Amino acid sequence: MDSYSELRRKGEHSKFSAHNHISVTNEDGQVRGELLITEESLNMLGVVHGGCLCALADSVAGTLVAADGRAGVTLSCNMNYLRPAVGEVGKTITCTGQLQKSGRTIAVCDTYLTNEAGALVATGTFTFYRKE
Repeated sequence: MDSYSELRRKGEHSKFSAHNHISVTNEDGQVRGELLITEESLNMLGVVHGGCLCALADSVAGTLVAADGRAGVTLSCNMNYLRPAVGEVGKTITCTGQLQKSGRTIAVCDTYLTNEAGALVATGTFTFYRKE
């Protein structure tokens, strides 16, 4: 089993992702994540909590970084919340990403989060450290 397959197998059993209703797929190099909105995803204003959106984006970025079999750990992230992710329970927020740099020890990813109408609700930039 190659190293990416092993990482993917471990990720499929992530208790964090399951607990937070996050799923991530990587098909033909296209990484896509989804957050199923639940009552627990909402903040006191009735919109999806920014922490849930950040967790989704981090999961997608981490999957992108690990696609070559070399996982990384998040060094930093910057989220820009562009509009409220109005939280209708049962709907989803979708996240895609793009690898900007994949170096020997540093990787950088941009992420894009959209609601079911296709409106961009947030973007994120993640920097990862990858052990040589």
